[in-house]
Amino acid sequence: MAVENVGMMQQLTQKSAQSTSSTGVLQTGILALMMIMMFTMDGRYQSLIGMIGNFFAVIKRALPELSATFLCAMLTLYVCSFELEPTADKTQQLVRDFWPTMKDPDTLLAIHGMMRFLILVSVWFRAHQTENWPVPASYLHFTAVSLLAHIYLYNDDAFALEGPFAGPFINILMLAAFLQTLACAWKHKVQTGERVYPLAMISVLLVSAYVAQNNRLTIATEDSLNTLFSFAHFVDLASMLHCAIFCCCAVANGEMVNSQADGLMFVMIFDRLATVYYILDGFGMLPSSTLESIGAVTPKAAEFQSTGHPMLLLSVAQVACLACAMLACVAYFLGRFWNDDKAGPVPQAPQVRARVVEARAHAAPTQQSAVSVPTGKLSTIVF
Repeated sequence: MAVENVGMMQQLTQKSAQSTSSTGVLQTGILALMMIMMFTMDGRYQSLIGMIGNFFAVIKRALPELSATFLCAMLTLYVCSFELEPTADKTQQLVRDFWPTMKDPDTLLAIHGMMRFLILVSVWFRAHQTENWPVPASYLHFTAVSLLAHIYLYNDDAFALEGPFAGPFINILMLAAFLQTLACAWKHKVQTGERVYPLAMISVLLVSAYVAQNNRLTIATEDSLNTLFSFAHFVDLASMLHCAIFCCCAVANGEMVNSQADGLMFVMIFDRLATVYYILDGFGMLPSSTLESIGAVTPKAAEFQSTGHPMLLLSVAQVACLACAMLACVAYFLGRFWNDDKAGPVPQAPQVRARVVEARAHAAPTQQSAVSVPTGKLSTIVF
């Protein structure tokens, strides 16, 4: 009798499980259908082909940055394919065994350096292509300060890179990125005429220096270098925060109509992902980190803590940088989606407009006196 009751209970359970599974599949299908209907209600996405076409349009605009990112990945794999010299340090050998492809976690810092240089080149390229700047001037200024701090840090043995990219590679890369930042800042000033607010910038730098002084590690023997390490990460947070605010304000003002910064937004996210993973792995905050692989328990990482809570603040700062990069990316694509129907011809930069005017003047000299094309700032044209 008991066996029969058990059999009946199993049958009832199986029947109810099947109905529940079918109901779940039905609900998922209805939700997917509603999502598709929401897209098809918009005139720009009346078919799946239209959605695929918009996706390929994004890929086409981001193709230069994506191709450069692919080349950076190939360069990293090529450098990491070389065999390193055998080491007598057991800890370093354990680290290499934990990173079989990259050989060392410092390879992530090399990727971060390549991504930063690629971001600045993309900013220059997109600003030369159109008049829509994808980043504000403050982002360039704070990036220049951060790059200077990293150039100084990488010259010290305590912060020098180990692994396949050990040597002057990172210093040359940081110096090239710093020069590119200065070039972008100068071009931004000439092209937009935006004012520089030194008092606001110095205030942010002073606050970052104060927080870094009270929350520093003991990686190097000199406290100034440890403070500079935290300071550079906090300045990075300030730059990304300004970039996210700039993108959100540009969306609100309808200035993202003809922007071509799709690839730039992707590269920013890739860059921040590499940095966040490096910081969380270095502080043993991941489920499987390098510290655990070499037999070090996470609390031992507290020995590198000089004063305050540097590990917590550095981790929060980098996670916030990633969040700001994602916010800027979402704001950018929302701005293009909302203003897609308002998009017209891509506005050309002043240098391109000048060449067009000159070509028209040579092609039709008789119409030069009748037609005048205004150039310069909007304020000088209107007023």
